[in-house]
Amino acid sequence: MEDLICSRVSRAQVKKAVKALSSYTLKLRAEDEKRLVLGAKDDFVYLVIATKPMPSEATSIRPIRIPITYPIVDPRNHPVCLLTKDPQREYKALLTNKQIGFISKVVGIEKLRGKFKAFESRRELVQSHALFLADDRIIHRLPQLWGRYLFKAKTQPLPVNLRSSNLKAELEQAICSAYMHRIQGPCMNVKIATATFTDNQIIENIAIAIPAIVSKIEGGWDNVQSLHIKTSQSVSLPVWSSPHLNLDPTPTDEQPSARESDQGTDLENRVDTKSVPFDAPCPSDPPSPQSTMADQNVSTNQVLHPKGLAVEILKVKCKPASRIKRKGEKDRARRRKIKNRGPKQNVLGGRRGR
Repeated sequence: MEDLICSRVSRAQVKKAVKALSSYTLKLRAEDEKRLVLGAKDDFVYLVIATKPMPSEATSIRPIRIPITYPIVDPRNHPVCLLTKDPQREYKALLTNKQIGFISKVVGIEKLRGKFKAFESRRELVQSHALFLADDRIIHRLPQLWGRYLFKAKTQPLPVNLRSSNLKAELEQAICSAYMHRIQGPCMNVKIATATFTDNQIIENIAIAIPAIVSKIEGGWDNVQSLHIKTSQSVSLPVWSSPHLNLDPTPTDEQPSARESDQGTDLENRVDTKSVPFDAPCPSDPPSPQSTMADQNVSTNQVLHPKGLAVEILKVKCKPASRIKRKGEKDRARRRKIKNRGPKQNVLGGRRGR
């Protein structure tokens, strides 16, 4: 019996995709080690979720917490910064009393406005820390304090509850989780692992994260189109695809079929075929002396379609009304400026005619 994740996703397919992605990442890393002076940078593995219709929920700066087995950020090797309310010393003392030593820096609102007001100092703060946590009571004020550029770079702080009775467990759970950000498009990326993880660690994180992600999507599995994994430098490798894909919809009365479109139904819908006779002679033929334009029922401003439909064309090329209006406004403004200019003055102060 095939091993399935959440009774839908094949674990063998996930393993196959992860193995191919890992071999490609190792090849790129070896090339970067030779080419770059500072060595290769750590890349991340993303789980790409494509939904069928666009989600109806609005975009929010509060991400959805997704549990994983192996954390992406290790606070023992990567510093973690905590943004709090004022006064800052109160929360430093709280961390000391709770014996929480994996938070390397605490920054308050006043310090963020003062010391880190300049963009350069704020960018140095971002580059010196791998993860940012923030009190959930100030998360709505961070887009202005933190900066729009840093939010677009996916470095926005993650909300935590500093009023929790078990503060240490709350901070550990926030660090050891993945996060899904609500967007307005039909495609979402979740950072699921780093490229330095082993294949088994990546597979385990994917297996734990998929049920939690689908439960947070409106409609559940019925609204999921496909699942892929990728890195920032690779293509998306398929993991799962919905079997209910409506790739060949049946034509309805409102939607014409492809055959009707090829036959030029768009032109037939715009022209009244009842008002034009199909036996009208072609305008290119030389008219007989006895025939007149009234007998032909085709005026000089009409062109005969290959199917025999007379289509009206406009020979007179007119300027748009907006251009005429703008030109008139410019002329009136110029005349008004000349009228209000008054007599010119010479160097000696006397009046001089125009």
